[in-house]
Amino acid sequence: MAAAAGLAAGTAVLAGAGPAHAAGLTFTFRAADRYYIPTAHSAPDGDSRFQFAFVAADDDGPHGGSGNPAHHVEVTIDLSALAGKVTVGDLDYGCTAGGAGGMVVTCDRGTLYGIQSVTAPFTLTPLPSAPVGFAADIGLKVTASDAPSATRVMHAVIGRPHLVTQAYPQRDGLPPGSDVSFTPSFGNSGEVTTSGGFQVLFFTSGPMDLTGPRYGNCHYATSGSASYWCGFDQEIAPGTAYAPSAPISFRTSRSLMEGVVSYLVFPRDTQSTVDLLDPGPGPGPRYPETGTGPALGLTPVGLAGLTRNTGTLGVGSTQHADFQAIGGTVSGKPGDVVMVPFGVRNAGPGGYERINANPGGGFDVTMPQGLTVLSVFSADDDGEEHEWMCSPRRNAPAYHCDLHDALGVGESYVYRFQIRVDRAVAGAKGQVRVVQPTGVPSRDTRHANDVAPITVRVTGAVSGGSTSGGAASGGASGGGASAGGSASGGAASGGTGSGGTGSASGGSASSGGASTGGSASTGGGGLAATGADAAPMAAGLAAAALLAGAGVVVAVRRRG
Repeated sequence: MAAAAGLAAGTAVLAGAGPAHAAGLTFTFRAADRYYIPTAHSAPDGDSRFQFAFVAADDDGPHGGSGNPAHHVEVTIDLSALAGKVTVGDLDYGCTAGGAGGMVVTCDRGTLYGIQSVTAPFTLTPLPSAPVGFAADIGLKVTASDAPSATRVMHAVIGRPHLVTQAYPQRDGLPPGSDVSFTPSFGNSGEVTTSGGFQVLFFTSGPMDLTGPRYGNCHYATSGSASYWCGFDQEIAPGTAYAPSAPISFRTSRSLMEGVVSYLVFPRDTQSTVDLLDPGPGPGPRYPETGTGPALGLTPVGLAGLTRNTGTLGVGSTQHADFQAIGGTVSGKPGDVVMVPFGVRNAGPGGYERINANPGGGFDVTMPQGLTVLSVFSADDDGEEHEWMCSPRRNAPAYHCDLHDALGVGESYVYRFQIRVDRAVAGAKGQVRVVQPTGVPSRDTRHANDVAPITVRVTGAVSGGSTSGGAASGGASGGGASAGGSASGGAASGGTGSGGTGSASGGSASSGGASTGGSASTGGGGLAATGADAAPMAAGLAAAALLAGAGVVVAVRRRG
């Protein structure tokens, strides 16, 4: 089909003759067929710099295979057909402009070891006298001292199309497993017609399945993903718009609580085609399955209301999650340093998806007396401290650990607390309490398991005193998760919490599903906080909440 043909042409290689070369070493261009040169009146679509990429590969594959490098690599861009129409500016490092009128740019790229080299050598600015729609060819050539040269031609057009669509209001209150369909429109509010047609990429956040026919002009991701793209031969002139001849249809999974269908429209045979739809070097196409049904057609519509190149449809179901606290037991003799995992588990049946940048929520940890938190580590036994993921950083009886990622059904979000056993305190108790997320509602109504206890078992020591009421308000009774376990020589076993478990043995942790890691650092001393009784607990939690919002953090998702 035309869309696929245009994409293939965008990465074609024309190898020329050259000197003695390393066996099998060739160049492949990853450059668009067409480049739209922005004018002073163009909508801000994409990068204003002229850009393309190329790869040096040997016989063993596109990633360099045996590692034969290309030496003295040089790229030449011939812009002479645009002389008198554009100016060349903002040359990249290693690039010089020469030839008649400075319209031939040469860039020294040195030695290339079989990796993709992205080149953005300059900007092109049309002269005031240059007519919008003027078109000419740009010649590309890459050479090396030990590889055949390769050439490529790009078709340049002065002016840009600006393809636009619309967003839809959020659809809430859907029963689990609902069908969702809509008919977005696509128009052109730019300066020039989309030569060769256009493409639309559909992708989802949240578990959804495709419904309806698999269209012959659409290309689908492998099973398990609802992403696909469709190519249309219809050219869109400025001021015109079209809608698909049939609705776009999805079905939410029964576990979906919140999700988004997004769609991006862009002209065919541009760099967006190369970057988004063509995988380039690698294992294969991103969308390898071509539909076997009839082609999805288009119907003319009005341009009104179409203002953005990416559209969205948010969906929310009535499904709910069940967030459960994961507590544990701290065991050891005075002076021992143990690892104990604390966290939160999602028992379902709804999966929690991260839709917003900050999903909110997490869990609060209130430490029993007689213990000192030295640091916080990820759930993986990688030796990496993550103190900055929990706050406050030191000298507090309670910590708040943010939830930074999605939490699917059966998955846990766990941090391993490095704890020093200082002394035995009679009746010392602590707890882990779930803090429900706010970015996407969990709709959790089962609050009996939102609290799990932290218990202490000190061996070989005389009690350092006694206290009562050491557990925070809400305690660990009446449905809270039970805790138990033992530790020896610095290993601890975390407790069980209403269907979720957390454990650390010899410095490692696992918990009923995939887990993530993170922490909080003091830049030198680590976390140092001793436990306290119930009296100052509310103030400590309030301080933790204030400090939790004081910084920006990034979490790395780890799935077990």
